[in-house]
Parts: sequence; structure tokens; C-alpha cells
Amino acid sequence: MLAPPKRDRRFTDPAWAENLLLRRIVQAYLAAGMTAEELAGDSALDWRDDKRVRFLVENLQEALSPSNVPLVNPGSAKAAIDTAGFNFVRGGISLLRDMATKPRIPEMVDTSSFEVGRNIAVTLGAVVLRTELIELIQYRPQTERVREVPLLIVPPTINKYYAMDLAPSRSIVEYLVQGGQQVFVISWRNPDARLADRGLDAYVQAVLDALDAVHRVCGTDRAALIGVCAGGIISSVTAAHLAATGRLGQLAAFGLFVTVLDTVQAGTVGALADRQLALAAKAMSRRRGYLEGY
Repeated sequence: MLAPPKRDRRFTDPAWAENLLLRRIVQAYLAAGMTAEELAGDSALDWRDDKRVRFLVENLQEALSPSNVPLVNPGSAKAAIDTAGFNFVRGGISLLRDMATKPRIPEMVDTSSFEVGRNIAVTLGAVVLRTELIELIQYRPQTERVREVPLLIVPPTINKYYAMDLAPSRSIVEYLVQGGQQVFVISWRNPDARLADRGLDAYVQAVLDALDAVHRVCGTDRAALIGVCAGGIISSVTAAHLAATGRLGQLAAFGLFVTVLDTVQAGTVGALADRQLALAAKAMSRRRGYLEGY
């Protein structure tokens, strides 16, 4: 019998399986989704169009899920009964509040319960370098002895540094310092119009500045470098620059997390981002004043 995977949290309410009508709705939804996926797979499209079609199909599937229909979803229906419909009023107010502030999309996480330094990014550390683009954080050792070779982590430019230090027992920084590793993490500055003319060279130089500071603070001429996502791209260019200038020996080790370097066929992102789209985005940025002089 057609049924959603047990790990599909959209249909965990027992009513989806126990109520005949709801069960049939879910089965019809799953069958339609499987058919759409099979049609996309049998279309023999080139890789770019195949990714685009699958992206469209997947998003339509998610949008049309019966769990998104308030009075069909058992949990939503029960909440409406329990609150006399006030849950819809609260949701509408939240939507209006989200639309009134940038980036004008519905909030997916209740950020009010998070506070930097209280329940997120709580591993102790201090800023040891501040430049135009970065602050460099050195984390306090938590062991009597530490490894001689320090580690510099370059997070994505689109994320905050505390993506590496989420919370106690869920922090890679905490794990490393508890294991005796000297850890430094770059915190990227939020760019604004004043930094519109800063390109990749500036970001690579920021990593080089951070490496120099790590060497100076630790009294060593070698450090390990790890880049994450977009930070991995910048770190890779940094490593290539060090190799080209005869300074690769400054890196004791080099690693990458979830970093795409070959973007010729880089999945959905590569399929959606073509030259015309990039030119349109650049033109829009220029109209908004983000690319003055380009």
C-alpha cells in the first residue's frame, strides 16, 4: 500500500493513516508525485534542462502537499478548533510582520529564542585581529596542553561565524578545543555599498592576513586551513596563491567542507544560473546602486 516514508514529518499525525479520506488524499498526492518524477526522468533532456525540470517538479510537489492545506492538515484543524480559529489570526499577523521587514519572506525559525553568547556561540574566545573585512576569533584552550599546529577555519561569507559554534554539544569549535586543538575562526563583515568594489582578491587577502595573525599569535610558521562552502572556494584560491608564490609550506594541512570547485555541471544551482540570468542580476544590482562604477 502506498504510504509516506516513516521519516516524513509532514504526515506523522495518526489521522493521516487512520482517517480513510485523509489516507486517500495522501496516497493520491504521493502517486501524482511519483508520476511527475517518472515523466521528468523519461524525458531524455540534457543535464541543464533535466535539473531545471526536476527543480520545478520538486517545488510544485512540496507546495501542493496536503499538509500545507490548513483545514486538511489534522494538526492545523485541531488547533483551529482548540483556539476557535485564533491560530489563523496569529499566523496572519506573523505573515504581515515578516512581509513588512526585509528580506520580506516568511520566517522559518523563531529567532527570538536565540541570543549570541547565551545559547548560541557560547564557546569562549576573543577577537585578536580586526580588518576592513574580518574579525579573527581565537578560542580559549580547554586543555592543559594544545597541539603545536593551530587551525584556521574560514566559514562561508553568507553565514555567521557561529555556524561553526552553534550550541554546547553541537559545536565543531567546542569539539576541537576540548580535544586540544588551537582554533581560530574568521567572522566576515556584513558587506554594504562601501565594499561594493571589493572582489575575490580582497577576500583572499583577508584570509592571508588571518593566517599571518595566527602564526604571530601562536609563534609558529605553519597552520592548518579549513574552508567551508563559499569559504572553501576562497580558501582554495588562497592555497593556490601560496603555492604560486612559493609559500605553500605555511599550510600544515588543508581541508574543505561542502565546497564546490568545479561548477561546470554543479547540480541545480549550476543549471539555474546561466549567463543571461547573471547579466540580469548584475543589471538589477547596478540599478539599486550596489555596483556603481561596474
